[in-house]
Amino acid sequence: MPDWISAHTPLRGNVDGDLIFKRLTGRESLSALYRFSAEFLSKNNDLDLNALLGQDIAFEIMLADSGRRFLHGHITGIEFNGYDLLNEKYKLYTFTLHPALWYLTQNRDCRIWQEKNLPDIITAILAENNIVCENRLTSAYRLHSYIVQYQESAFDFLSRLMEHEGIYYFFQHHARGHTLVLADSPQAHQPFPGYEDMVYRQPGFGLAEHREGIHRCTLRHEITPGLCSMDDYDFRQPRAHLAQACRNRASFAVNKTEIYDWPGRYDDNRRGQFLAQIRQQALEARQCRVSGLATARGMAPGCTFRLHRCPRPRDEQQYLVTGVDYEIRDSRYQDEASLAGAGTGGPTAEFSVNFTMIPAHITWRPPRTTPWPKTQGPQTAEVAGPQGHSIWTDKYGRVKLKFRWDRRGAGDDTDSCWVRVSSHWAGWKYGGVQVPRVGEEVIVDFINGDPDRPIIIGRVYNEDALPPWELPAAATRMGCMSRSKDGGAGNASYWFMEDAPGRESFSLHAERDMTISVEHDKNIGVDGDLAQEIGGRSQFIHRGPCATRKFQPDMQTFHLGKTSLITAGGRADAIGGGEYRQVTGHAAHIVSGNLTQHAGHTLSHHALGDIMFDAGNKIVFGQTLYPGEQAAGNDNSAHASLAAARPATPQEAADRRQAEKQRRRPDPTRVEYAKGVETAIHGVDRQDIAGDRHIEVRGNAGCHIHGRLDKQIGQDLTVRAGGDISVNGGNEVLIATKKMTHKIEGSIETHSGNALNVTGSAESISSMNFSMAKMAVKTDEVLTSSTRLNLATTAVRVETVGVNIGQGQLDIRTTLLSLHTSAITIFI
Repeated sequence: MPDWISAHTPLRGNVDGDLIFKRLTGRESLSALYRFSAEFLSKNNDLDLNALLGQDIAFEIMLADSGRRFLHGHITGIEFNGYDLLNEKYKLYTFTLHPALWYLTQNRDCRIWQEKNLPDIITAILAENNIVCENRLTSAYRLHSYIVQYQESAFDFLSRLMEHEGIYYFFQHHARGHTLVLADSPQAHQPFPGYEDMVYRQPGFGLAEHREGIHRCTLRHEITPGLCSMDDYDFRQPRAHLAQACRNRASFAVNKTEIYDWPGRYDDNRRGQFLAQIRQQALEARQCRVSGLATARGMAPGCTFRLHRCPRPRDEQQYLVTGVDYEIRDSRYQDEASLAGAGTGGPTAEFSVNFTMIPAHITWRPPRTTPWPKTQGPQTAEVAGPQGHSIWTDKYGRVKLKFRWDRRGAGDDTDSCWVRVSSHWAGWKYGGVQVPRVGEEVIVDFINGDPDRPIIIGRVYNEDALPPWELPAAATRMGCMSRSKDGGAGNASYWFMEDAPGRESFSLHAERDMTISVEHDKNIGVDGDLAQEIGGRSQFIHRGPCATRKFQPDMQTFHLGKTSLITAGGRADAIGGGEYRQVTGHAAHIVSGNLTQHAGHTLSHHALGDIMFDAGNKIVFGQTLYPGEQAAGNDNSAHASLAAARPATPQEAADRRQAEKQRRRPDPTRVEYAKGVETAIHGVDRQDIAGDRHIEVRGNAGCHIHGRLDKQIGQDLTVRAGGDISVNGGNEVLIATKKMTHKIEGSIETHSGNALNVTGSAESISSMNFSMAKMAVKTDEVLTSSTRLNLATTAVRVETVGVNIGQGQLDIRTTLLSLHTSAITIFI
């Protein structure tokens, strides 16, 4: 082995051992997997190649300042090439070496990450694969609510995310392995120890090519796009202007070239500006690049150095190495001459690299070369939610899903992000909403084919969730059936249409409540029968006029009564035919205003019990209030509405005219009691008759008054009797008048059990028969004009100024006659 390079292999090979190093080639650069091809010679033609796979090899390179540099890799492939062409006693083996990160290219998976930023995702995946990582990131990275590794290797997954957000990596090698370094800024890079400065050495001048340095240097400037712009859309802020742009200030193509990306994969302006700047920095890193050939053993990707003695002084500055192609070989085993001189001393190895670099002050960004995975059409998934919840959604109607390809999901609300649900109609506070339930199978598509942006576009049945009615038996039925939350098959609201010929129907069912709201008109037409059955209470509120027209007989049955409440406006009923009401119990009409009943013919009231009238003021016969006038009142708008909606028929108009004529007729009102009348007055009975009063009794008449009877007559009182008139006073009968005339065609008898006192200024009696025990007449004058005056009494005493007996017969029969008078005149 050369004195400045050694290979630490699993077989610990050396010149006398199993493996002899011959040559190492390969490329190592920023944000790329390095690949080394190492050739070894061995006399053993039967190495166990499978045992070597997966082992690691470290190349130790001695530096000029006695320092060391390592190149490390894992054996990922071995080739046995048979005999070496230069020496048949050696067998040639070629080893392929990769970093540990290479293993992430050998898998393929579908995996969901939630509520993680990119550095967290990177370190988690690297830790799962035992890859040593050093984080030198300086930027703040947003939290990804949902991001998917979809049908891709973990390496491609990480690569495309880091390319998108501007994170890159490089490797630092050591004796026992290598470390992956994450970087996003120039501050993440330092010079390789001992190689802080490198010198440009012009080739062709003596031994310049055998000294460490840069021997060829090519500087390239190129035009890159002058503007990077992008845009995106976030449904949570649909009117937001998310367009962002960043200008490449160093570009020579200002206002000529632009790169526009849609979608930009961001949801706020700050994030959009960050990504636009990353795109601009990636273009700027391409604008000035340096390539060349060097023999400096400290030339490593990710390291910086300062270049001296450049052909152009302006190029002497700090540079960042972005990539190297290694060419390391032991010259003793390259040709027959070298092989023959092996071990004679002098230089035995060559180290050279082809490099690329950029000015160190420029922020390097990885090119976006890893494709973003695309879904290949819709797929199905199952709606997921927390344990014990049959519906799980947010304010947008989104749901969680368990994808078929998700092997790590727990089948609950942690399996996916909130997924939007497509609707056949969606707008601002209108449209259709049907939130998928937990356990339902749905059809999922992805916006722009992006696995990070799923959207539910449909639902399907399966063997565990069959249609709500039997198919194909009910294939003519179509409709919609819901399910009460946590309910069974019988707990559902539905509507469906039946299209079977002869059985066409539309069915509507609410599991509990149903609300129908119509802001304008609602028209219902039923050509056949209409049946309504209400198990509980019913309430109808009509805020406007309500008209019901029924062209056939109507029958209503109320088994537990009916209550109507009209708070304003009144009520008007017009019945074209007859009306019959039968009330089994009591009936009451309470009217705060007037109550009018009008009959075109007879108005009849009949009661098996009493008919009672009571008035706070008076009961009036012979005067009426016609409906529509005082009876209607000012608040009876129902009567006016009825009059407007239904003009009076000719018969009704004739009845009204007749009623008006009868009301204005001066004839008295005739009251007739067909079966007699018996009146019981428990209080006071007062009668006020403005005109005449006439009572005709064809039979007997009796009046029994338990108290007093007072009668006041403003004019004459005439009492006529076809028979006798009997006045019987239990105590005293008193007639007090200024003048009283008795005209008696026959005789008059006055019977007094005790004394009969007649007091007056003059009495004219044609014939008077007094029969009493004692009679006393005391008057100023007694004038008797009669045919006969017969006094039959035990004692007659007459005290008067004068007694005048005009004619007739004076018959005084008495035991004792006493006359005290001033004068007596008798004409015979």
